[in-house]
Amino acid sequence: MTQNKRRLLERFILLLCGALVMAHVCKLIQLPLIDSFDRWIYDQRLQFSFSNKPDLRIVIVDIDEASLEQEGHWPWPRRRLAQLINTLFDTYHAKTLGMDMVFAESDDSSGLHSLQQLAHGSLSQDIAFQRNLASLAPSLNDDQLFANALARHDVVLGYYFTGTTRRHGLLPAPLFQDTQANMPSWSSNVAQGYGANLPLLQMAAAGAGHFNPLVDADGQTRRVSLLTQYSGGYYPPLSFVVFQHATASKQSQLIWPADAPQPEALQTGSYTLPMDEQTAVLIPYRGPAGSFPYVSAADILNRKIKISQLANKIILLGSTSPGLQDLRATPAGQLYPGVEIHANLIAGMLDNALPQQPQWVAGANLILLLALLLLCLYLLPSCSLLQSALLAATLLLPLLAADSMLWLKLHIAWPSAAPIVFITLVSSWHAGYGYFTEYRSKRQLGKLFGKYIPPALVEKMQDDPKSYKMHGQNKELSVMFTDIRGFTSLAEHMPAEELGRLLNRLMDLQTKVINQHLGTIDKFIGDAVMAFWNAPLDDPAHARHAIDAALELQEAMKHFNQQNTLQGLPELQIGIGINTGPAVVGDMGSSLRRAYTAIGDSVNLAARLEGQTKNYNVPILIGETTASRLADEIDLLELDRLRVKGKQKPTRVFWPVDQTTRQCKNWRKIKEKHQKAIDAYYKADWKQAILLFEELDNEKYYPLAKHYLSHIHTLSTDTKNTKWNGITDAMQK
Repeated sequence: MTQNKRRLLERFILLLCGALVMAHVCKLIQLPLIDSFDRWIYDQRLQFSFSNKPDLRIVIVDIDEASLEQEGHWPWPRRRLAQLINTLFDTYHAKTLGMDMVFAESDDSSGLHSLQQLAHGSLSQDIAFQRNLASLAPSLNDDQLFANALARHDVVLGYYFTGTTRRHGLLPAPLFQDTQANMPSWSSNVAQGYGANLPLLQMAAAGAGHFNPLVDADGQTRRVSLLTQYSGGYYPPLSFVVFQHATASKQSQLIWPADAPQPEALQTGSYTLPMDEQTAVLIPYRGPAGSFPYVSAADILNRKIKISQLANKIILLGSTSPGLQDLRATPAGQLYPGVEIHANLIAGMLDNALPQQPQWVAGANLILLLALLLLCLYLLPSCSLLQSALLAATLLLPLLAADSMLWLKLHIAWPSAAPIVFITLVSSWHAGYGYFTEYRSKRQLGKLFGKYIPPALVEKMQDDPKSYKMHGQNKELSVMFTDIRGFTSLAEHMPAEELGRLLNRLMDLQTKVINQHLGTIDKFIGDAVMAFWNAPLDDPAHARHAIDAALELQEAMKHFNQQNTLQGLPELQIGIGINTGPAVVGDMGSSLRRAYTAIGDSVNLAARLEGQTKNYNVPILIGETTASRLADEIDLLELDRLRVKGKQKPTRVFWPVDQTTRQCKNWRKIKEKHQKAIDAYYKADWKQAILLFEELDNEKYYPLAKHYLSHIHTLSTDTKNTKWNGITDAMQK
């Protein structure tokens, strides 16, 4: 390819990358990577600007473990909550109280309801009882006592919206109505139902706000909707209503840019709260949990707190107890108290310093991306690798500096992920493309030698030749041997040329499958193949890859034999043995001929296992070390405790079952019955073993029964009366 053509191709790729990123900014497509990166950048900004000082303007009264231990499990009696509210205002002179909880059901802990039932039932004629009940009722009506406390003080209740049509309790009046004058049509977060407070309590309270956060795609809470739409009304969150009451900011209005489809801010009193396109505000987390002073609700009830700690403060009543489940995942912590989210928002509103993403940011980002694209189109194709890296740094550093200044000075959370991703993407592509063209000759050399050594080894040599070691080293390998069943007889009846072509096709098939599963072909031994895994490249899942290759080989043989049948050739069956264990692997041989190979006892065992496949009438046999590396990833049947020729120590051998067998409808029953039969076989319980194997002999997908029945017959009629120890000695290799 000429230099002009290469530059033309590179400019096309640059245009394509720029178009994709700009389409994301314009919301024509969605690139989750950029969204995730934007969230990560925002979290880093927040954590960088965390304050080390608690905000003393807001105090959280915590229903903590100590409070629950003193007062009993939640919910507490309403009369006790009324006492808590009265204490906060009458004794501690709190400014405003926000309650991060819902009171959706009546409280009958005083027994008033039961007494009233008696008054209308069996004691309806008892005048003394009726008179006493009438005098006691006001003091026993806990809901009314709680409502009286709410009515006396500046208390804001909480409620929640749902995505279902379920409605419970009484909603407060909305902040805005669709029918208000000069209210253009626009969309916001829409709710279908709600869970609110008892009408008695809601009407007594100074106000109420929802506590529904907006959870991002990664499960983190970074925003809260300032205006949630329900049935023609727009409802603010608990933090906003508490803030309004604390600052006496009663009048609110929406700020609309010219010709904008939706408002950009909510103004209340002298405060302006910026909103995004979902009418949400970013939560200005001050730091990890504990960025606001906490006091125990039990200490308030017992008056153990100094008045100065709460006087003229905004109070939020909530819970950090894990049992009450008000903990959320946030950029400031994965188990963050929900009540402290309200505190962070109130603090940000008081400071008039909420983080914001103005609606003009998207347009500005689009212009920036266009400028970056034009600059890269002009400069990048003619840059060397070093120059492209310097260009990327020159573009990124001012961008990051501007991003930091906008955040620190103006509280603008610029969505800088798109330009950063664009710069990184195009510079990385340029570097990769340059690397490809610069080392093209080396790759061609690799293709040439790839005919003789494993492709994985070629890639290793190309990527990092200095770290590649050819000399022998000890490694754990998974070794495979394959062999054609009945090859000697086949060779006697086929012309040599035709036999050679058949063998070449089979070897090509095996090589392709083994390479696909990251295996290294060691050698071809006549009609046999030896391969291994975990060398020269490290492969932590080498045992699994070896088994996968074996199963795929057996599956591929079905198609191979179909072609043979069409050509009038005999069908072939291969046996496969696999074992995992230590071996010496490397470049070994004489001065005249060398090869990259593996040797060791574990290699020999793999060869022996292949030879035993025909005895058990299974296509694949693996050793116990290989089986132990697979956990429960592969369906295995234990076949025997086998002592192969040349070894003193027996090994457990297994058959990895293919997919066709696993999918037969009664496979689980077959597997369970097989295990019972094997257990009986090991224990020399010949009667039970024979019964079970005879039942299994009728199963289509179970090829083992005849082997065991024959072997059991030999063992049970042994005239030498040799004691059976559960170990089978292989009579041949």
